[in-house]
Amino acid sequence: MLLHCTKRLAAKLPQDQASNASTVVSPDERMQLGDWHGHLLLLDRRQCVMFCHDCTRYVLFLPGLRAAQFADLGRWHQELFLATLAVQGLPSSHLARLELLMGPLQFDCQTDRSVLGSLRVAADDLSVWFLASRGQCLGSGPSRDFPYAESTPLQGWKGLDLAGRGNAEVG
Repeated sequence: MLLHCTKRLAAKLPQDQASNASTVVSPDERMQLGDWHGHLLLLDRRQCVMFCHDCTRYVLFLPGLRAAQFADLGRWHQELFLATLAVQGLPSSHLARLELLMGPLQFDCQTDRSVLGSLRVAADDLSVWFLASRGQCLGSGPSRDFPYAESTPLQGWKGLDLAGRGNAEVG
């Protein structure tokens, strides 16, 4: 899989990861699961990463990363994605097959403006939700009030409610 990083996220990755080109992954392998975009955003002075699937605009949120954890961002993405699908009811046999298909995460800085726009809207929604919950989301486990908790990737991944606006910035 390929993760297209914004400049902010690429600056946090170790140099060997930030510079590995997409030429390592064949186009056939990339087409099986599609590519993702990743962005670093700060909420309450904590480094958080948002991932957005290029085709479905399915958004994943990874809060409170420390500097040393950026070296293992591929593992964090894979665990978060599989855990999200497991919670939403995907059978374990499908999860095991999906884990094999994912493979190692490759990084580049070739971003798509359309996906970045979707990431910005999701970051705005997240910022508004975060401010409304007074920062409780980073200190505790997942919340049922999170605006994307009801999205279902098994039904097309496009059922996100992106109505709110805030001041989070993607770029």
